[in-house]
Amino acid sequence: MIIWRGWGILVVVIAALFQFIGYGVSSVFGVDSYSDAAKMISYLLFLPAAVVLWLLGKKLNKPKVYVDQTGQQVVSKGRHSLFFIPIEYWAFIYVILAVVLIIVQLVS
Repeated sequence: MIIWRGWGILVVVIAALFQFIGYGVSSVFGVDSYSDAAKMISYLLFLPAAVVLWLLGKKLNKPKVYVDQTGQQVVSKGRHSLFFIPIEYWAFIYVILAVVLIIVQLVS
């Protein structure tokens, strides 16, 4: 069961999008989609996905200040998360995952 708040589901969508791009790039160059090279390309694309998540999370979770009818300022914090982790912190998880997968791929 996937639990998200606000636009937190974009973490999954961005991961899928970059994986499809990785397999598309590998097929353009004639690399078999189950080969080690295709896996490496898809692992490397976790890094730009992390950048996208960091920027998107910072933008969506940025506090916004509104002025209500009485003239008082109201601060509205963005709450966009997946599994209770804000979107921008998923960027760190993606980088760690990419590094681990690349090292495992190189060692094996």
